[in-house]
Amino acid sequence: YTALDTSGAAIAFIDTSNRFLGWKTELNKRGARVLYNSVDFGKTAPKTVVVRAVSAAGGTVEIRSCGPDGGLISRVTIPKSGDWTLARSDLAAKPSGVRNLSVSLIEGGPVSVDWIRFE
Repeated sequence: YTALDTSGAAIAFIDTSNRFLGWKTELNKRGARVLYNSVDFGKTAPKTVVVRAVSAAGGTVEIRSCGPDGGLISRVTIPKSGDWTLARSDLAAKPSGVRNLSVSLIEGGPVSVDWIRFE
């Protein structure tokens, strides 16, 4: 993925004392976004999206196809929580094939995202 708004998006370890837990994307202010390149949706169109995230204040992330001005795929509300939670949302559009995805913080925040899964 590529950070598009370096003033509001960052990549960090989930836990600096245990780096084997992997990375998270931090969306620190409204408008912060990242781009996931070449996401392959395969042959079966997904119906929902699941985001593993944490946010002390809560927030809403928006997932779009082909960049920040592309077609809306889904808006996902991340609840207020001090622990990682799974937030689910239906899809406004069913992506297929290989797409670039933009994930933006549109309300609230900051929000840290561990992963995004389409089902």
